[in-house]
Amino acid sequence: MRKIQFHRNLVTVVLAFILVWSFIGTFHSTDYSQTIMHDNVALDLVETYQTSALETSWFHDCSNVTGWENYSSSVDLPLNSIGSNLFRWPYIATSDTTTDYSSYIYNLETPIVVGNHLKLKVQFDNNLMASQLGDAAVILLDENYDQVCKITYRDNYFDTGYVTLITAVSEGEGSFAADEWQCTLWQPIVRLEYEGYVENLEYWSNNLEFGVMAADYDNSQRIINHVLVYFSCPNNGYEYADIRIDWIELTGGSMTTIDSPSDIEMGYSEIGNNVTWHPEAYYPEEYELRINNVLQENDTWDGSDLSFSLNGLGCGEYVYNLTVIDELGFRLSDNVTITVTDSVDPTVEDVQDRMLEYGTSGQNITWECDDLYPDSYNITLDDSLLISDSWDGGNLSIPLDGLDIGLHDYEITVNDTSGNFAQDTVTVNVVDTSGPIIITPGSIQMYEGETGRSIIWTVSDAHPSTYEIYIDEALETSGPWSSSVSISLDGLELGVHEYFLMVYDEFMNSANSTVDVNVVDVTNPTIVPLDDLAIELGTLGEALIWSCDDFHPDSYRIIVNAIEMESGIWNGSDISYLLNGLDLGNHVLILTVYDTTGLNATDEVNVLVSDTTAPTINHPEDITFVSGSIWNIITWETHDFKPQTFQYYLNGTGLGEAVWTVFGIHLIVDNLDVGIHNITLLITDSTGNTASDSVIVTILSSETSSTTTETTSTTTETNSTTNTGSTNETPDGTMTILTIAGAGGLVSIIVIGIIKKKS
Repeated sequence: MRKIQFHRNLVTVVLAFILVWSFIGTFHSTDYSQTIMHDNVALDLVETYQTSALETSWFHDCSNVTGWENYSSSVDLPLNSIGSNLFRWPYIATSDTTTDYSSYIYNLETPIVVGNHLKLKVQFDNNLMASQLGDAAVILLDENYDQVCKITYRDNYFDTGYVTLITAVSEGEGSFAADEWQCTLWQPIVRLEYEGYVENLEYWSNNLEFGVMAADYDNSQRIINHVLVYFSCPNNGYEYADIRIDWIELTGGSMTTIDSPSDIEMGYSEIGNNVTWHPEAYYPEEYELRINNVLQENDTWDGSDLSFSLNGLGCGEYVYNLTVIDELGFRLSDNVTITVTDSVDPTVEDVQDRMLEYGTSGQNITWECDDLYPDSYNITLDDSLLISDSWDGGNLSIPLDGLDIGLHDYEITVNDTSGNFAQDTVTVNVVDTSGPIIITPGSIQMYEGETGRSIIWTVSDAHPSTYEIYIDEALETSGPWSSSVSISLDGLELGVHEYFLMVYDEFMNSANSTVDVNVVDVTNPTIVPLDDLAIELGTLGEALIWSCDDFHPDSYRIIVNAIEMESGIWNGSDISYLLNGLDLGNHVLILTVYDTTGLNATDEVNVLVSDTTAPTINHPEDITFVSGSIWNIITWETHDFKPQTFQYYLNGTGLGEAVWTVFGIHLIVDNLDVGIHNITLLITDSTGNTASDSVIVTILSSETSSTTTETTSTTTETNSTTNTGSTNETPDGTMTILTIAGAGGLVSIIVIGIIKKKS
């Protein structure tokens, strides 16, 4: 309980105030006009507030008792008991020794800050010429019910009329004074009190002179929460005191206010959201921002709006508490609940469908996933759950090993803690585009006629089907395969053969392999060898005939005495070689036969050519001529394969030897003496075989008769050699021999003359 002393110059009144409540108010400011036109206010208006960021005004026209409460009274005197105005005091004192009083309080809905431009306007009215003195006062109380300022009025001369007083705290001067006044009363007494300082103002002859009350005002802020009206009737024995208050107007600084923005619900990914308060204060000082009771910011405040970004808030509920503080230390707070929800689906990269080769290992599907609040994921394969697990928000991967041929759907679903989810489906087409794998044998060489040989291919594939084998581009065989394919090589002909294998799997993928088989001939041709042979020189029609054989005959060659004499194509039949023209001596004949692969066979035959046949010589007819005639010639025709020498004998005497190279020999016998001469020609070949012929030449004397004597000529052939000597001279003359080449290779040997020796 606190007591407030009210002083007037004649009466001291002690009021006891019982404090039974505390005042705490929150004001939401609204802008109105700063100036109150109370003349225009309707009479039935209880009170009017005009507020702005800098000023709050309160006006009461005192037309009724609404809002007023009895604060402290010594008498049970209701307000407005007489008349129409609110505060009226028609009362007779209960005794001459006591002072009767009554007070009423009005609790302002909107507190007013004193600041340094507080104004209090009051009109007191005294309408009765009462004999009872009385006091009326308007008192402003702060939140602690302590007096801030007071105006007291007394009509000391029982006059009727009114007085209007406007009091104010001078701006920045620390004083409280009556700034304006109007008065129709005679000598009223007015008392001003502010912060414990008192100023008595008196009217004399309707001339009110106000003094200025020095209050040493320090511009400190105080808040006016209550308006108190006070009436008293002193114990002076007067009958009535009829004092009333017509209206009250109070103007001061606005109370610090803070609005209450609506709660906000937002998604965590939203940006650009703010929570903004519009607090107002006459003297702003600082603010405090708490989030979920944790101080986040504390800074000075200049009275402007306070806005805070909501970017980056995670999911959840956040209570933003803003407290604004003015220089009086007055604190106002407001809470805004920020609910951050997750309405954003997780992100899952759209992975492209893919084609996968059957049997491939080590391949994966990897999804790039993201969410601030991951929870779980599951992956299905062809609508069957493959995996379900918690998710930490990172990328997710699944291996693709072991898939069968065909289409397979992998579907991933990622979930966050708010029930949002995202999905992606990847179709994997498992195909078999790989052909079978063939292990190809190397090329094969085999001999003709060999049996038991084959080609074996090792083939592998997950889905084997059929094969085809071609030999030299002609289809040989086909059929199904599983792990290998083989084919026999029996009966393969000589030569290089191409074996081409084509294998298929169930998806018509194919592979091929080629193996060359070279069938070679390792059997030489055969020749039936011939015995050595001896033939006579000049033999015609004699031949060597070889019996030869081979499956693949090709050619032959005959070499005689290291010189190739004959070659040609051999078809496998017998080969013959005529021995015509072989010269004397031993001749080596070699036959070589070749097959198509180059294999060969050889036979060597020695042919000995000998000459055991005497030369041949004809017998010209004997001749007779008269001595002195000319061109009498003996002509011998001779022949031998190997002629060597010839010589003449005249009557048994050799005439010399010459080389026999031709087969026609002519002898001129013109110069022989008259008589009968035996002329013999002896020819010898290279092997010593000889032949001879004699011709009788009869030379008649020109003086003798023409008697002819016939002599028989004889031609003799012998295989023995006759030694005729080596001189061309004879006892009776010399013979000159001339060799003349003739047609057909014939050469005539002409004896030009025989010169007789003179005795």
